[in-house]
Amino acid sequence: MCNQRGGVGKTTTVVTLARCFAEKGQRTLLIDMDPQGSIQSLLGLNPQYHLYNFLIERRTLSDIVVNVRVDDGARLDVLASNRSTNEAEIMLYKETLREFILSTLMREVEKDYDVILVDTSPSISLFQNCAAVYCQNTIIPIDMDVLSVQGAYATLHAQQALGKMLKNATVTDIPMRVVGLLPLKVHRGLQATDVVLRSLERMSEDLRIPILPSIRTDQAVQRAGRKKAFLADIEPRSKALEDYRLLADHLIETFGDNIHASGKAATQQV
Repeated sequence: MCNQRGGVGKTTTVVTLARCFAEKGQRTLLIDMDPQGSIQSLLGLNPQYHLYNFLIERRTLSDIVVNVRVDDGARLDVLASNRSTNEAEIMLYKETLREFILSTLMREVEKDYDVILVDTSPSISLFQNCAAVYCQNTIIPIDMDVLSVQGAYATLHAQQALGKMLKNATVTDIPMRVVGLLPLKVHRGLQATDVVLRSLERMSEDLRIPILPSIRTDQAVQRAGRKKAFLADIEPRSKALEDYRLLADHLIETFGDNIHASGKAATQQV
């Protein structure tokens, strides 16, 4: 989940989607690679370990994730981030092929999950590149602000540059792709919404990137944030939650047999 513009609703989206996937029986892992630690703050978590302990100290993933209680039978684990993520990023800059560090460490443990969602910082960074290389599938959330559209273009250009750089360094094509553009905080009838949606339509047509099912604006999202809880727990009939559940269904359909409740197929990362 990536956009170079901050405040577009990226973290809210990745957290809500993670909950939706878990409710559908998908063993779900949510990784926060943003040093701001927005996910643990948004959910009111107090983890003992963070991303630093996984990447630098090489602690076992199962020992450091936080299991978030959802419903009976649902599994949602969180690998949280905090300011120590900045330190980890600095330490890994000296490593050869550092962009592959997350891919290497996740190789043996990703089989325990059906879906892995990664939240990134709203700026070009090593860990944003690590996430792009590992996930290979990117969703770009865009709220109804022109600057958010500019952030989406910056994200696309950065990913293209990363692909070229890695090909020159490794003589290998990394099959990174943008799964879709995700319109957020959509309020039909507002002029700003119309302007941004028209921009997205042009972007989608020019770059051949699909537009994902949109998420309507909803005050329940802010209430959930203030109460440090999932949207589903605060307002189970929220119109935004309804949209997020439709989006989760759409993504499961898009990836087809690569995602299913039994967990026997290949894990999908976004």
